Amino acid sequence: RESEYTDEDALMAMMMEVATRESALHDGYRLSLPLEGELESEVLLRAAEKERYGVDPLDIEGMLAISYPRP
Repeated sequence: RESEYTDEDALMAMMMEVATRESALHDGYRLSLPLEGELESEVLLRAAEKERYGVDPLDIEGMLAISYPRP
């Protein structure tokens, strides 16, 4: 049976979550969807991940080189 939740629904849910973070950074400023361009919240998130992991999260080779022990 095919899911009622489509790929477009998933994309919109992700976009709404990102828009919520972006809006919170700007004191609740209302954003229009679809979002376009580079967002401040994404830049801050990427910088935090780079600080945490020591590699830019958009560097696929660098991220694959990181080894994590299993819990």
